[in-house]
Amino acid sequence: MNKKHLSTTEWLTIIGFSSVCLSIILFMFVFIPESVLYAKEGILRWLPIILIFGGIPISIYKVVSIFHAQAAKALAFGSILIIGPLFGFQSGKNEKIALDKDGVITTGYISKKWYSTVNKKNEWLVKTKFKVDSVWYESFTQTDKENIYEENQEVEIIYSKRNPELNQIYALFINE
Repeated sequence: MNKKHLSTTEWLTIIGFSSVCLSIILFMFVFIPESVLYAKEGILRWLPIILIFGGIPISIYKVVSIFHAQAAKALAFGSILIIGPLFGFQSGKNEKIALDKDGVITTGYISKKWYSTVNKKNEWLVKTKFKVDSVWYESFTQTDKENIYEENQEVEIIYSKRNPELNQIYALFINE
């Protein structure tokens, strides 16, 4: 069996890209600030996507390609398929925990309602607005599975007292 001996540069490359990859994963799953997670505009909104589809796969590809080019492509692509859904699942879990822990219920209203046919889901979607300490907040899009909400309808909203950008229609939150 012919073993390939790695040079110091190759070892440093492996250690460097492995460190970057592990740091990104740790950052995404443990330390990601709420300001990044719930950003609605600017580069912060795209940062998790850039990391999932760029930073992690590139780091994995660079490290593994030193040993096996074909495996590097497969693992880089596979990382997207694994880390993307895991990140979404973990974000939802963290959101639920945060709202359970320090959620405050207030009154707001349905600011927008529309019917979406994207990805053949055919579902009603809503956005809400509410006020906290004289500042208006708007929710991310939420699914109205039972088509029970109307525009301008008053609804109860649960939001995080630490970060009101983390919010949800209370009835949808308790029925998850």
